[in-house]
Amino acid sequence: MARGTIRQAEEQQAADSNIIETTVQRVLRVDLSPEERAAAENECARLTVEIDQIEKEKKEADADWNNALKPLKRSRSEAARQWQEGVQERPVDCRVTKDYTHNMIEVWRMDSDPPVCIEWPRAMTAEESQVEIPEAAKPDKAN
Repeated sequence: MARGTIRQAEEQQAADSNIIETTVQRVLRVDLSPEERAAAENECARLTVEIDQIEKEKKEADADWNNALKPLKRSRSEAARQWQEGVQERPVDCRVTKDYTHNMIEVWRMDSDPPVCIEWPRAMTAEESQVEIPEAAKPDKAN
């Protein structure tokens, strides 16, 4: 069908019974009215606020997940180190011998038989050379 006016198309259709005319919708560009533009602006602002809120909640949730994961990751790293090295650091009873006459100290591991010296006699540090006051000799804190 050649381009022309609607009236020409109607006249051509009346003359040719093999032409069928239907109405369809197509997505085309349409200029918005001022009211439609204002509505689009309001919708954009509303969506911006909603997106910002969800992103804030996501950051908070991420922080919560990270805080939950940190100790697990530290524990995993420690377990992997123990597995790889075959050792673990743990409290062990030790005997500390301080010789105040000669200002010397030595430390023995007591978890083996016989005990093993882990710090050979050495000079005491200033802190180590302080004599501890027995609990029974300390003044009563309640008075």
